[in-house]
Amino acid sequence: MIETSFKFNFASSEVIDSYAKRINDEYESGEIGYYHLPALGQNLLGEIKEYEKGLAHIKNVVLVGIGGSSLGVKALKSMLDGTKGIKRELLFLDNVDPCSYKSTLSRVNFNETLFVISSKSGNTIETITIFKCLLGDFKPQNLGKNFLIITDPGTNLENFAKENGIKFFNIPKNVGGRFSVLSAIGLVPLGICGYDIKALLEGALACKKQYIEQKDSSIVAKAYHYATSRNASINVIFSYCDRFFEFNDWYVQLWAESLGKKRGYKRV
Repeated sequence: MIETSFKFNFASSEVIDSYAKRINDEYESGEIGYYHLPALGQNLLGEIKEYEKGLAHIKNVVLVGIGGSSLGVKALKSMLDGTKGIKRELLFLDNVDPCSYKSTLSRVNFNETLFVISSKSGNTIETITIFKCLLGDFKPQNLGKNFLIITDPGTNLENFAKENGIKFFNIPKNVGGRFSVLSAIGLVPLGICGYDIKALLEGALACKKQYIEQKDSSIVAKAYHYATSRNASINVIFSYCDRFFEFNDWYVQLWAESLGKKRGYKRV
C-alpha cells in the first residue's frame, strides 16, 4: 500500500490515505489497464520492429483517428520532434473536414504512405468515414500494403482487417481510449516513424515505480492540495514551451471527459 509521508495541515491523513487506497485498489485489481501500459508496451517493441521491416516502400505515416486515438499521439510527437532517429513523417487525419483531408493527402504519395486506421471501438463514425474515402479515392488492390489497423479485439474493424489481409494491433479492453497513448495507439505509429518508444516506455515505467512501487504518496497529497486549496470553478493550463502546444489539447480532453464519470469507485 501507498503510505502517507507528506501532509498539509488542512488535509487529514485519513483523507489522503483514502485516495491512495482507491488508486492502489485500481492498480492491483487490473480493472484500470493504463497503470500497466509501461510494462505491457515492452511486449509490443519486437512486433513493431518486425512489422517495420516490411515497410521499405513507406516514406510517410498518416494516422487516421480522433480524440483518444490522435490527441495523445500528437502530444508525444510534438514533444519528441527533433530527436535522433526519426525516419518518416507522421501526419494526422483527425477531422472529416474535406479541406484538411485534401490538404493532408496533397503532401503524400499514396504508394509511399502507410495509413494507420485507429479506432478503439472499431466503429468511430469519423474514422470509418475517412477510411472509406481513402478506399474510394485510391481504390487500392492490396490493402495490406498501405493500411494498418489498431482496434479492440473482436471489433468489426478487426474482422475487416482479417478478411482483407491487413496487419492489425489490438488495444487492451480495460484501457480507455483517452488514456491509451502508451498502447499500440501511440507506440505503433511513433515506432514506425523512428521515435524512441523504448526510451518513452522506460521513462513511463520509472514514473510508475516512483509512485506505485516505491510508494511516493506525496504526489497524492500534492494533487489533493492543488484540487482543494482554491475555490475556483475553472482550470487553466499554460504551456510556454512550443513543444507542449499539442499537449494542451490532449489535457483538455482528459480533463473534460474524465471528471464526474464514475459510479461509486467505478469509472465510466
